[in-house]
Amino acid sequence: MRESNRRWATDLTSVWTVRDGWVTVVPVIDCGDRYALACEVMKSREAAMVLSPVARSLVREFAEPGNVPWGLELRTDHGSQYTGKDCEDLCRHWGLEHTLAPVGRPTGNAVAERFIQTLKVELIWTHDWESITELRAAIAAWLIEYNHGRPHQALGWETPVERRARNLRLQAAA
Repeated sequence: MRESNRRWATDLTSVWTVRDGWVTVVPVIDCGDRYALACEVMKSREAAMVLSPVARSLVREFAEPGNVPWGLELRTDHGSQYTGKDCEDLCRHWGLEHTLAPVGRPTGNAVAERFIQTLKVELIWTHDWESITELRAAIAAWLIEYNHGRPHQALGWETPVERRARNLRLQAAA
């Protein structure tokens, strides 16, 4: 998958904070250009909250359902947040094709899994987090570097923002 806005992937992970206890980190990644559309930190693991970064990314990128490119996939695992009615309703409203990663195949949602691993290695595991506020600020700063300053081997050593800009120009010209 090399085109932007063909498949978005999401997943979640948990992080311990001293003051707020366990918090949930939910990224949304475009698989075609590795661009992190969102990476939000929240206390809840309820489906509506876990899906909110996807919904906000859709609004930011396309404004309304009629502007979503035909066939845009949302790739998830089989977690309860992604297999219930909330996710079904989100996908139906926005015209997304919801694809579930095959069970027992770690490569099935590889882009989201790899993003989370990189986030953990480069940021989360490097610090004992005091609060959700501190973690949110650190992730926001890290995302700027990830999207704008960090070349990816999978992208021919382009940054996600460079690849996304090139892909979207090419797609608009086609």
